[in-house]
This record gives sequence, structure tokens and C-alpha cells, in this order.
Amino acid sequence: MHDIDELAALRELRADVAAPGAARLAGARWKLMAAAAEEARGGPVRGRPGRTPARRATRRAAIAAVSAAALTVGLLVASDEVGGSGSPRTDTVAYVLDAAAENAEKGSVSLPGPKQWVFLETVECMPKCLTRAEWVRGDGKGMATGRVDANGRVNSLTIRESLSVDNDPVSVYKALSRLPTEPHALLKQLRTDPSFRWTLLYAGVADPGKHRPAIPLDEVTPTLDDAAGMIFVLMRAAPIIPPQVNAALFRALKLIPNARFVPTAKDGLNRQGLGVQITGGPAQMRRTLVLDPKTYAYRGQRMQWQGAEHFDFASARKSSGIVDRPGQLPRVGSASPSE
Repeated sequence: MHDIDELAALRELRADVAAPGAARLAGARWKLMAAAAEEARGGPVRGRPGRTPARRATRRAAIAAVSAAALTVGLLVASDEVGGSGSPRTDTVAYVLDAAAENAEKGSVSLPGPKQWVFLETVECMPKCLTRAEWVRGDGKGMATGRVDANGRVNSLTIRESLSVDNDPVSVYKALSRLPTEPHALLKQLRTDPSFRWTLLYAGVADPGKHRPAIPLDEVTPTLDDAAGMIFVLMRAAPIIPPQVNAALFRALKLIPNARFVPTAKDGLNRQGLGVQITGGPAQMRRTLVLDPKTYAYRGQRMQWQGAEHFDFASARKSSGIVDRPGQLPRVGSASPSE
């Protein structure tokens, strides 16, 4: 087998092409990232990574780069920042997150009364999919679980009104309301505020196992990537988020250095949307936020561990609303608490 200098070959291929400007390079970078993400979705990795020769990985990257360059020469002008020198495109992570923030700011929220209930129906796949229907009382003093069938009937309803629920929707809403709306300050407070430590477990930060040792939540020092995971958890778990804070959460994700745009991402309901993907941490956890392609509203998310074993978790928000009793469903067409 002969050694091949792919980078030299790539330079020779581009020798007669004029150097692109900064805006065109930005667009090409996102196209390349999207191509790499598309290849990563080609199939689950079984067993341990690292068995593919490094040379083959380099060759794939070179091919992807050549393909991206061929697609963008003379066609693509993009800017990562809205209002930059180029015309902003929908295929940059900054544009998508700014659009999501603007959409969130236009929303309004409704809080439940003490004896009303917040209904949230979600789908979680790991890899088998399970639909969860939950009702939490407005004062946090009770919850109920059940299943909603295809005809809209609630089955297997279990009500526990004597149970005091931690992190109930109203308590979480009040904690979120205290967050600053300036993105840098918001990230700092998320990483230092003890009232948000519970999100670390669901973000996989304190997850014991092969990827990292078990760490007590109060001893974790969250990184920027961990803070992004905390934001993902809040968007999944909190059906009621103050509009200005919701917008700030999206803008804070722009500050994560390795955030990238994924043009096609699917949530737990297999609905296709726009993806914002962040990969990092000891386990190289890949988190993908799935947004509605028209409104940029939250739809669901996906988490993948690329460490010792392949693991894939997907979720989707199916419906939510405020109702008067457990087992009751929001009226069709009624607004959710966060709309």
C-alpha cells in the first residue's frame, strides 16, 4: 500500500481556484460540517471505536472537503453573524439560534393556578420508544401519570396528590425568571447556581459508568459544553419558560465554541427539523437540539455517546397545556403554557 498525501493532492486540485473571501469560507465550513454529520448518521457504531484506520478517516474528510468546495464555489455567500457583511443564511448555526430566540421572545406564557395541573406528553426512545404523559399540580403537591391512546383516551391513570414534587413547573419557572438574559452572564449563573444542579444528572454530566466516574452533583464544575447540556435539559423538562429567558437560552448556545448547524435532524417522533449540535466532554457526547423548520420552536432532542459503547437517546415534546384535573387533556388547538 502506498502512502498518499491527501492534503497535497487537495492543494493541487485547488491550485487554479481563486481564494474565497471570509464570508464564502464561513458558508463552506458549515456545508462541510453538515456533510460530516450526514456521514455520522449513516448507521450506529457497534463495539468500540478506533478500529477504522486513521488514514481512511482522513481520506473521508478530504473527500468531504472537495465535495463541499465544489458545491460552494461561485454559489455560496454566508455570514455566521446576522447583520454581518454577507447576507445571513438559514444554514448557519448563528442564524438558526437567532431566529429561535426571536421566535421565543414573541411568545407568551400562562401559569397554572395552585390546583390546576400542567400536562406534558413526551416521547423518549432509548432505543425503544415510550410515550410519557404526566400531570403536575401547580403548587407541586401532586402528580399523575398515564397513557394516551391513539383515540385520545387516557388509560392507566395513577394519581398521587400526597406527593410533593421537586422541580415542579412553577418552581422551575420562578428559578428561570431569576436568570440574567445577557447570554454570557446566563451561562455563568447556570454553571454556579446550586438551584440548577439537578440538570447535571439529566445532562449526563454526573453519569457514572465507563465514560466518567460517579461525581456528586455539588462537586461538579460544569464546563461550557456541560452548560449547553444543562440548557438542553431545561428545554426538554420545563414546559413553561419565561419568553425573554427562553430567547437568552438560545443565544447562549451561540457562545459554545463547537456548536454547529445540522440541516436535517429527527426528534423522538421521527419529525424532521433543523438541528443545533454540540459534541464534547470525556465521552464525546453528541447533543442535538431539534427545532421546527418553520417557526424554530423547540421540538425535541437527541443524545449520543461515542465513547466505549454506542448509545442513542431521542426525545420529542408531543403536547402540553394547563388543565383542571389529572387525566384531562388540553383542548385541541389550545395554546401550550409556553406559547
